[in-house]
Amino acid sequence: MNRPKESRLKKEALEEKERMLEAVIRNSAVAIFVINARHKVVYWNTACEELTGLEAKNLIGTSNHWKAFYDHYRPCVADIIIDDRFSDIARFYKNYRKSDCVLNGIHAEGWYLKLNGKDRYLVFDAAPVYNTNGKLVAVVETLQDISEFKTAEKKLQENEQKMRAVFDQTFQFIGLMTPKGILIQVNRAALDLIGSPAAEVLGKPFWEAPWWTHSPELQEKLRQAVKKAAGGKFIRFEATHLDKEGAVHNIDFSLKPVKDKDGRIIFLLPEGRDITEFLQAERLLKESEQDLQKCYIEFKQTQAELIQAEKMAALGRLASNLAHEIKNPLAINLQGLEYLKSILPPDKAYIDTIESLIKSNLRADKILKDLLSFARPAAPLIFEETDIPALINSSLFFVDPQTNLNNVTLTRKFSPDLPKVKLDYNQMQQVLINVFINAFDAMPQGGNITVTASQVEDALNRKNLRIVISDTGCGIKESDTSRIFEPFFSTKKEIGGTGLGLAISKSIIESHKGTIEIKSRYGEGTSAIISLPIV
Repeated sequence: MNRPKESRLKKEALEEKERMLEAVIRNSAVAIFVINARHKVVYWNTACEELTGLEAKNLIGTSNHWKAFYDHYRPCVADIIIDDRFSDIARFYKNYRKSDCVLNGIHAEGWYLKLNGKDRYLVFDAAPVYNTNGKLVAVVETLQDISEFKTAEKKLQENEQKMRAVFDQTFQFIGLMTPKGILIQVNRAALDLIGSPAAEVLGKPFWEAPWWTHSPELQEKLRQAVKKAAGGKFIRFEATHLDKEGAVHNIDFSLKPVKDKDGRIIFLLPEGRDITEFLQAERLLKESEQDLQKCYIEFKQTQAELIQAEKMAALGRLASNLAHEIKNPLAINLQGLEYLKSILPPDKAYIDTIESLIKSNLRADKILKDLLSFARPAAPLIFEETDIPALINSSLFFVDPQTNLNNVTLTRKFSPDLPKVKLDYNQMQQVLINVFINAFDAMPQGGNITVTASQVEDALNRKNLRIVISDTGCGIKESDTSRIFEPFFSTKKEIGGTGLGLAISKSIIESHKGTIEIKSRYGEGTSAIISLPIV
């Protein structure tokens, strides 16, 4: 065969191969395009046209293949192979790797939005083509649209994540076992209770797991329950589990058979609900209800106290007005009675009647003075250093005559280290006189009064003066103790008590930043405890 003919035959054979290759590429169901070493499109098959919406006639011979995928220039995988820029590929593709099958080939994939009217997940595989001299002459790139697969895969992953989240995040204890009782899955809540990793319990009979080993009776009960559940029965009973600290939890346990579409039992589903936590919540709810009820009662009491305080304020204003209106006529009555006493004959009946009237008027005058003292706005305190024993003795001086009259014994106990205390002398004397008079009134048949004065420290190590006045009188009924500081409440109404003495005394003590407390046992005696800060 001569050389021209041989060359012609080789050329024809080569052309035939090229036509066959072109036909294979053009008619392949896989989208394929080929670019040469100058990035010019050589082939753009029919599947590629259908996938991208770009026709081959508009791309062949151009470098516009990127327009099928991007709205601005970016290299395709085939371009990266031609330029040998694999180290730069991360700038353009998130998911990529070198090909496992083709030398120097590249695999990449990702979502492409609005590609030929649809959001598509494309897989790119590009492979280099070399000539007989090993020189790169072209790159073949295939495109596969696996959007449906990826969407289904994503939904499957989301569903699996949701199921796993529900499985692991639920407060209930959930597992999965074979019909023979072998544990194959367990949730985080159940593992956290016993403080064990999944590897220690999976693949073993459920009754041998730490939830049950503290009680052989429960283990046997669970074995029988597994047999019944494997036979199609729903089982439920109360059990106990020990947590990792050894504390006992009451559990509402159930075992449910899981069937396939043909009705065969393929799994058993164990579930446990911690009743202990529920009972604790129920107890806390009851306690909260009790606290709420207590708050409501306190609110009603405070409301009643505010109403009472307003009533007392109004009553004080009324008392002040009435006292002023009555005081002058009362003074005239006393003057008239004294005048009558001086001019009437010394007849005993006359004298006794007039004395009785004078006493009644004096009693009324005393009540008016107390009313005015109660209603009058508090005068500014005049603080001065006061010797406490002297203050107590001077106060006793005003009531001392009653000691002989009532057969009362006085005992004084003053600490030797008592400092002088800054206070309003006159007001504090009024307090002590009120308390002493109450003590005498409580012992009409006689008794003992003990007065002590000492320096003490409170819980915050602050120094206080404490004065205690105790009597051995009749005492106060327990039902009356809570009301003794109320204005106009008196336990001595039969002897003319107004119920203002202690109310006024408490106000004076509080204006000195101090406290007064009454302790009493009915029939045994009463103690008034006065505490004043030493500054």
